Amino acid sequence: SEYTRRSIELDPLNRVSLRAHAVTFWFAGRFVEAEAALRYILDLYPEQEDEKAFLAGTLAILGRPEEALDYLDFTSENFWHRFVSVSILNALGRQDESDRLFQSLISDFGVGGAFQIAEQYASQNKTEEAFHWLDVAYRQRDGGFTQILVDPFLVSLHQDPRWERVLDKVGL
Repeated sequence: SEYTRRSIELDPLNRVSLRAHAVTFWFAGRFVEAEAALRYILDLYPEQEDEKAFLAGTLAILGRPEEALDYLDFTSENFWHRFVSVSILNALGRQDESDRLFQSLISDFGVGGAFQIAEQYASQNKTEEAFHWLDVAYRQRDGGFTQILVDPFLVSLHQDPRWERVLDKVGL
């Protein structure tokens, strides 16, 4: 976006601005550009765990889950590593590991991470569970709703009649 480009022009090393730029690409469905932006951030700040997880998730969306493994720590307590690891393991057909990690994610982050739990269920085409967790996220006033209209993980829910009810409930 123009805002993030201007922010980076003013301070080209500002990690927050650089991440906002990557996020903008990601939500616009411009995953190749998001990957480049995230790699740039990691070149500058190689220890940033959230960006590593974000890059891994982007690589998975681009159909490169094996490459994504290089950026994940499956034992990490970092929410985003665990969230992305569930998707990566699932994409690699490592269902038992993915299910165990997902259950621990739900146990540890059911409060505060309900929107992301809904995303995981939606990406696995588990519609009932996804709508249940969207309801939980709504009751918890989860900030994830700010991205609901552009969230690629929720696309599988768009044709369900409940989708419109969710959008109505949040004022969209």
